[in-house]
Amino acid sequence: MDFDKTAEGKEELEIEVLCTTPAGDNVRQAGSDAKKGTKVLDAGTVIGGGGGEVGLLGFVGKREVRSPI
Repeated sequence: MDFDKTAEGKEELEIEVLCTTPAGDNVRQAGSDAKKGTKVLDAGTVIGGGGGEVGLLGFVGKREVRSPI
């Protein structure tokens, strides 16, 4: 992903929103698409920063997981 750089070479930290959406539009409650007890990750899955595991856990309403370490 490329970011715009300032004259000093720093990444831009601002975005411009060009549209509006009604409050609550495209918002789902945590766990709304997976029934309770549904397996969403296999045991031993590495939870990394780029694979979507954190988002998946948030999507199903999971706030804590156990670490084997």
